[in-house]
Amino acid sequence: MNKTKLFSYVRFSSGKQSDGQSVERQTATANRIANQYGLELDTLSFRDLGVSAFKGKNAAQGNLREFINQIGKRVPVGSWLVVENLDRLSREESLSALDILKEILRKGITVVTGMDSKVYTYESLSSSTMDLVMSVLLFSRAHEESVTKKNRVESQARSLIQKNLNRESGTPAFVIESIGQNVWWSAQDNGKVIKHPEYFSVAQKIISMKWDGCSPGEIQRYLNENHQPPTKDKRGNADIWGMNLIRGFLNPTVHGRKEFVLDKRDLNGALVRKRHIDESGDEYWITEKETFVIEDYYPALMIETDYLTLASMDKARSATRNSVNGNELREIGLLSGIGVLRCGKCGLPMTKNSAAKSRFRYVCTSKNTTGKSCGNAGFTGQPLEHVILQLIADHVWNNNQEDRTEWFNHEIDKLDRQIKKLVRLATLTEDSGIDELATEINSYKKQKRELEFKFSEYKLEKSAQISTGWDEFRKFDTEDVTNPDRKRIRLKIKQAIRSIDCTTFNNRYGLFMVKYMDNSEQRIVLKYNRRSSPGEAFVDIHTVNDRVLVELAGITLHTHIEKLIDPVAYEATQQAWIKANQQHVDGVPITIIDELTQ
Repeated sequence: MNKTKLFSYVRFSSGKQSDGQSVERQTATANRIANQYGLELDTLSFRDLGVSAFKGKNAAQGNLREFINQIGKRVPVGSWLVVENLDRLSREESLSALDILKEILRKGITVVTGMDSKVYTYESLSSSTMDLVMSVLLFSRAHEESVTKKNRVESQARSLIQKNLNRESGTPAFVIESIGQNVWWSAQDNGKVIKHPEYFSVAQKIISMKWDGCSPGEIQRYLNENHQPPTKDKRGNADIWGMNLIRGFLNPTVHGRKEFVLDKRDLNGALVRKRHIDESGDEYWITEKETFVIEDYYPALMIETDYLTLASMDKARSATRNSVNGNELREIGLLSGIGVLRCGKCGLPMTKNSAAKSRFRYVCTSKNTTGKSCGNAGFTGQPLEHVILQLIADHVWNNNQEDRTEWFNHEIDKLDRQIKKLVRLATLTEDSGIDELATEINSYKKQKRELEFKFSEYKLEKSAQISTGWDEFRKFDTEDVTNPDRKRIRLKIKQAIRSIDCTTFNNRYGLFMVKYMDNSEQRIVLKYNRRSSPGEAFVDIHTVNDRVLVELAGITLHTHIEKLIDPVAYEATQQAWIKANQQHVDGVPITIIDELTQ
């Protein structure tokens, strides 16, 4: 006769418990229960390691949910589930926790707790008042313990946050690990956050490889060949660097920033809750959150400006990938894959298409995306790449703009002082005036957030302006399409340009609308090369800073580029202007030339 199956569910919330006896203890409990009740312990176990049950994450999307979903499939109806205690299932408030237990029991599963060998079935819970009361009490106690621990942890964190914000600039931060773990490339010494003696340099190498344009796969291969991973994956494997760690590496922590999200409390320390109405019209209350930011918590791997630049470039699909076929390097497009080149007809991205050796073309992706081409013909890549590099060098190198950094800092500081002043005033104000002050404080906070966002955008734009080496663009050989340096060049293009909209007209010309990071625009017209007629590049003369250098690069400066783009419309506009401005002297019309001469 086949024995009834016993499945085990193991959970703990703290990562530190993985190095202790928690898993071993709960596993041993499962073996003891199997022997005690004559059950067959199944080899399939369900584990939520380092997952909190305080908000029901394990039951909503963890392996406890997977166990429930497998009942009647991989888990036979009538099986048993062993847990160390009921609080392994949930530490939510008692009624929500009871719902999880009832859901498992209702599906025909018997639950047994290893701590006291107490057996729960749906029938026993329904018929036995004592079982029901005991389960509610156990869940209530577990929830209260979690709330008490959470309040204690958050109180300690608030104290340390203020201590960090008030510490002397340039000194190591005080460790705060109770609210979120620290990054893997940091360590702690005597309660201070310091560089990890081994992994800080590894993190710097990742930054360097991203600047070089290496893909996540290339970075992963390098790390697996040269360094032991700092953390274990979900299966407890510490032999390989996980792709999620590499993909999520580039975030504000690299320039030192750490955010702490805590329950919001009023001046008396009470939780601030917001009233909500559900679809049935019933009200419920949710605790509001507030975020604290320590800008220099971690030892910085890079400055914030460089982070904003690299993050923007890294976000673009395949922005830093170099295609390799065996040992043969393939063409590296300077303009595709960095999120700037778009079809001016349908708005979809344009990508590199290696139609001929060393003469790749940029084509619209509409056919691959929608199944039907938009009709915008592609173009050979090299001529446009050459022109773009020359114009970037002219635009960025010669473009001197006012530095607004101090202005932003001054305005943000002014708003911050005003907010603090109003908060202090609120502590001295009667209850009747609190609402008005709160509205004013929120208004200033909104202004501050908006200004901080604009400052971040400005710093990203400014990073392109202050970067060195733009003048070298003029000397870069765009004919060598497999040159590895093209990876670095394309990243710098991403720094300088927001978008390039491409349209072909008259089957012979290409119109390229270039928009720079400072929102200025420039029009380029390329006359494509034909057998008997060489190609030519035109740019609006009014948008060029150093006309001599641009002309020396083989680019024609055009005074009325509209005449190339649409000759008919241009002529009609000129005739309309002449008609509107024509004057007669002794019956003879005065021409534009006459008027300019006068």
